[in-house]
Amino acid sequence: MDAKIEKIVEALIKRNEADEVIWTLTSSNEGFQLQLSDSVLRVLRKNINGNIIYLLQIYNANGVMIVNQSVDGSVSPNSLKALYESAKRVFYKKDATLDSILNQLNNSGKIGEDDSLPF
Repeated sequence: MDAKIEKIVEALIKRNEADEVIWTLTSSNEGFQLQLSDSVLRVLRKNINGNIIYLLQIYNANGVMIVNQSVDGSVSPNSLKALYESAKRVFYKKDATLDSILNQLNNSGKIGEDDSLPF
């Protein structure tokens, strides 16, 4: 992987861990995208003929794809898989939800509410 791309991936993972990135779902729901002032970054997970492939796509201010980097799911911790998983965790607020559940379970008294969630 190009040194600049590797630095971008590492920096994004670090910012994800600090919950400092605002990810949105891609239009195809295959991954997540980050809108910056002059670029868009997408991290995708695709199943191609039974093989899971992770992609990083970077678009410039004109909407032209300038990076289309792919890696299979068996690479180092600072990989596209780790980036995808950390973006997914941030987008779906996994840590905050689990913390909330633990807090509710650790409080005394009854827990649970009526069916007020939208699903």
